[in-house]
Amino acid sequence: MSTRRCEQCENCFRHVESIYCSKAVKNCNGLHSPQLLTCARCKEVRYCSRTCQRLQWKEHKSACDTQVMIMWTLKVLSPRIERTFKAFAKFCKNISGYLETPAISALELYKGKHRVETHVFFIKIRAKETIFWQNKKGTKGCITFKVESAEGVTMKEMHDFLDYRSGPLSTPEVTDRTLAHRPGLLRIFVHDVSGIIPAPIDGYTLPTDIANWPSNYHKRYDPDWLEHFLESIGQRLDRPTKSGLDGSEFELEPEGEEQPPFTIPPARPSSPTEFDDRPPNPEAALKELELPSRPTSPC
Repeated sequence: MSTRRCEQCENCFRHVESIYCSKAVKNCNGLHSPQLLTCARCKEVRYCSRTCQRLQWKEHKSACDTQVMIMWTLKVLSPRIERTFKAFAKFCKNISGYLETPAISALELYKGKHRVETHVFFIKIRAKETIFWQNKKGTKGCITFKVESAEGVTMKEMHDFLDYRSGPLSTPEVTDRTLAHRPGLLRIFVHDVSGIIPAPIDGYTLPTDIANWPSNYHKRYDPDWLEHFLESIGQRLDRPTKSGLDGSEFELEPEGEEQPPFTIPPARPSSPTEFDDRPPNPEAALKELELPSRPTSPC
């Protein structure tokens, strides 16, 4: 699996030394960290120390609260939606390292580096749930994904697609912040079109830092980038992705039996937090996502 360049401290931009430091990256100035710690609440953003976490908390708090709300909202939805969303997030992270090179060609960056700020690499995938066996002892199955399409679109097209799709809380400003929470990031958006995951959680953003890329990265263009991208993740144009990269197996206990409480293990070493990490009320989370009712007109 390719190491993601965007795996860096959100405050000081230190990163774990990788193959890019010796081959491609020449201007990282030795900003290396032995390991990166993960926010204990959202399990998404990383830091090199608790000091950086405290310094960046004011900017991160809003996104962190949103991610925690999504995690708890999933618990009051159907188990199928919850396990599909977790498999979806896992799949997006697994293919993130394979998206950077085709994004250069898809966004046609050879026309100018400014297109990083005005275009988005938009990937559509389809989730499929397969049941291996089902009996009185439980159910075992697997969730797989297939890339349906990938293309470069303008920010205007993304605004037309994302703005207000989840109600009044989703605004153009929220769209901009979701696709890239700071300048200088390559915007990558993955959308599941299976219909299993409801909006607005059927999309996943992978903003990638390009500050340490070679100065002439934008001159690379591959006319067959889509075919090469599908081959890199083990998918041909006429068949789904190979198992192992995208397969997320699951097992369900028989209905009626008490199951142990579910906990989400951190994908990377977790950093302690000084902030309130009590989960929000699931019922309140659903209520905030509901659209306000329209006032009735008098007869």
